[in-house]
Amino acid sequence: MRFGEIASALVPHCTEMDLKIGMWDGIENYEIGDRSRLEYLIEEVLGEMVSEQILRYNEERDLWVLSLGDNRQNLPKIINWVAALGGQLPQHLLLEMSRDEIVRTKKANA
Repeated sequence: MRFGEIASALVPHCTEMDLKIGMWDGIENYEIGDRSRLEYLIEEVLGEMVSEQILRYNEERDLWVLSLGDNRQNLPKIINWVAALGGQLPQHLLLEMSRDEIVRTKKANA
């Protein structure tokens, strides 16, 4: 998902003040620049999600990509988010889960 797609999905849930550029006090020792409070908060959350290995950033394509994690540890969180936002699981996660299941089945039958 691209940064703009994330922001677009959240805009309907924001107050007008969250969307105005430079109209908030910012955070101590942090430069506001030409970003809205929403953009700042998205950057913070994405950074936390990368550090928790829920997301990875693909610089080549400028995409944030969900990750299942070791032993699908992130799957419950991802399902909760998707359900809360009324979305659907991304195709790459569904494919990854299918491949994992095929590998498990082959190992069990071997």
